[in-house]
Amino acid sequence: MKYISSISAMVLVAACSTGGGGGSNANGTETFSDLRATFLSINNEIDFNSVVDASTLPTSGSANYNGSVFFTTPQSLIVIGELDLAVDFAASQFDGEATGFADEKGFAYDGKLEVANGDINRSADPDTTYAFVGEIDGTISDPDDNAYAVDAFIVGDFFGSDEEYIAGVIKGDVESDLGDFELTSDNSAFRAEK
Repeated sequence: MKYISSISAMVLVAACSTGGGGGSNANGTETFSDLRATFLSINNEIDFNSVVDASTLPTSGSANYNGSVFFTTPQSLIVIGELDLAVDFAASQFDGEATGFADEKGFAYDGKLEVANGDINRSADPDTTYAFVGEIDGTISDPDDNAYAVDAFIVGDFFGSDEEYIAGVIKGDVESDLGDFELTSDNSAFRAEK
């Protein structure tokens, strides 16, 4: 069963009072508050009843989507980063990366997650199956060198009359110095726009 819910957005709303500051971190990336604002802004723009039937997606051209991706650790710490995806509609494929991670305490993370081998499933039933799936893998580390090694899938759908939005979740495993955990629709999400 598909699950792109507002529950994940509510996690970020709940983080509203935890700070993280504005502007840029020492490494030049956006802060938690900036990334959170991007996620929530896109989330509020999406009409989740406007999921695009993948069989009607363009068969030529390409588009770049930019937004945010987050997950919550077992210690209830929210970690969020910038998401950039390049979609090749002609090849029905996508790739990209997630960079510039920060947590709700305001700390910047090193490393990035690569998005690869992304496929658009043009026969996906919009009521039961995600329109696209790809791998999202890599390692990010907090300032104390606690690593989060992600081995997961990024899954989601297109939204809007001109497929101007994508939204979905991360599903897979994270090996962490602080304890391994699973990424699900309950503790991860992404939102991005053209």
